Amino acid sequence: MTTVNWTSSTEEWNLVSLCVKNAFSTFVEGAPGLGKTFAGMNADGNELPVYQVTFNPDASVQEYQGTYTPTESGAWVWRDGPIMLAYRNGGILVLNEMGRASDAVLDFLLSILDSRESSAITLMSGETVKRNLDLRIVATSNAPFAKLPEALQDRFEARLKVNTPHPNIVTRLNSWMPGLGDMVRRSYGEGNKKPTITSREAFAYAKLARTMGSDAAAQAIWGYTSPDLVNEVKLACELTTK
Repeated sequence: MTTVNWTSSTEEWNLVSLCVKNAFSTFVEGAPGLGKTFAGMNADGNELPVYQVTFNPDASVQEYQGTYTPTESGAWVWRDGPIMLAYRNGGILVLNEMGRASDAVLDFLLSILDSRESSAITLMSGETVKRNLDLRIVATSNAPFAKLPEALQDRFEARLKVNTPHPNIVTRLNSWMPGLGDMVRRSYGEGNKKPTITSREAFAYAKLARTMGSDAAAQAIWGYTSPDLVNEVKLACELTTK
């Protein structure tokens, strides 16, 4: 996957938004907390239904595809799982943590992500479902795109790597506590290092500082791993507000 040297985070994330709106399938790779899932769920603007799944290695294909479940009368009926619901009805399907999906689930996704002409799934009920033409898929991962099976890589129309926090994250953090969003953005650098402050940590700090005070909030979040960071955060925010 090629890394582009963007002139701004806005330009980088605008491409993500364009791909979600126009491509059938988009893969977004990047560090935790950059806003990958947020971009997938909010980039469309056409009020399509959104389905979100977070993979884990212990989940079975049936959890995502569907299975038979009993009714109160004792009968068994087929119920679609979240991926099949999106496949059947259309909308935006956000697949989080692709790198954590089991091999069986990744094999199942080959059919989900196949071309319009080839994509069809026959369920245990005997029904064959064709893909809804309004379906769009956004897959996110902290792990590299190259670690996916080659057949699955080939099925993604757009393959992107993001390096900086989504501009909305920076703006919102700055509105909560001036300077905090800018500090988080600098913390991620160019995406080639582990951030000293993640966006989730920053949101937690801004929230807790309102009720606990900045000292206690910083100690609660960073004190156990990086005591120096406690003072660094407070100083950076203080300098920004002067």
